[in-house]
Amino acid sequence: MNSPQRSSPARNNTEDFMSNFDPGLIHHVLLTDPTDFPNLTMSGKPRAKKTPTFTQHAHSVGFPMVSSGESSRMDDENGESAAAPTPQSREDQISQTMRRAFHDMVVQSLSSKDWGSLQQLILELHGEIRALIPRRTDLHNILNDEEIRNLRYPATTLDDDDADDDGSSNNSKYLELTVKAYLPHIIKAAMSLAQLESEDRSETTSAWIADARRVVESFTEGVTTDTIYIGGGGGGMKPLPYLVCSVTYLQIKAQMCRADVADFHLSRTLAPRIQALGVLYE
Repeated sequence: MNSPQRSSPARNNTEDFMSNFDPGLIHHVLLTDPTDFPNLTMSGKPRAKKTPTFTQHAHSVGFPMVSSGESSRMDDENGESAAAPTPQSREDQISQTMRRAFHDMVVQSLSSKDWGSLQQLILELHGEIRALIPRRTDLHNILNDEEIRNLRYPATTLDDDDADDDGSSNNSKYLELTVKAYLPHIIKAAMSLAQLESEDRSETTSAWIADARRVVESFTEGVTTDTIYIGGGGGGMKPLPYLVCSVTYLQIKAQMCRADVADFHLSRTLAPRIQALGVLYE
């Protein structure tokens, strides 16, 4: 009677390692020349070389900048004119519609003096940034979740007797309170993210930070406006959409950073090992 064949420890270890990856990725790596490893990506798609600016993100989610009297086009953070968007495919249009609906939902919550949805977005951003440095738990508390959770809308601050007939005084005060309460926390998250991004990715994050700091300074000095102008004053956004788009913009930046880190690890560490073990695996 023949005894059953036993897999060697080496083969078992190889199979355990290879089981972490999609077979398509393994096959692609095995066919790739080592000199081309830096071009490999986990997704199999080319690396997104162009990093979107905040203005471009706002357009992509259906919040185009409102024009000032000086310009009909908005200059982005790199000084480039953000001309009318190119025609979209039906798939892109559907995607934009869904993103706009989500942003509208959060903005509507803020308009109703409900800060919960914005708080949840910021907490999710904190989590995505922490995920970039999972082993550096000593740095995780730099972004304080409890401070966000404990922010409460001070209902007693606004006195209806002081409001104008159209309620504009109360509305301006509410915008001021909301921007001053949340934008500093969003800036803090952006600063942490910029330190983790590659140099080319961090440029647009730093540009957003510079604009956001000017906004905070403006509201701190008592200059409350119903339009926040971005990147040189060529156009702007209403304060509440600006807050929401800012958080979702930084979430996208964090996701791009995570993909960059994974791709770097693939090209430097994983791909050489996958190729070395490929013959034994196949």
